[in-house]
Amino acid sequence: MKFLQKLQSLSLEKRKMVLWVTIAIIGLIFLLLFLAVAVFRFKSFNLRNFEQQLNIPSFEIPNLNE
Repeated sequence: MKFLQKLQSLSLEKRKMVLWVTIAIIGLIFLLLFLAVAVFRFKSFNLRNFEQQLNIPSFEIPNLNE
């Protein structure tokens, strides 16, 4: 509770600084978590299985030089 009273007694500029530093730290934590999950998913991604599941139709390009 004393922390809140101490925070409230700070000037407006200092309170804004505390707010933005807190937001930056939380954003950095979220960024690190996002990157860790992305790296994990890329490592576990199976490209061959993906190509089979994608099921892209194949076609032949006609020769137009004739």
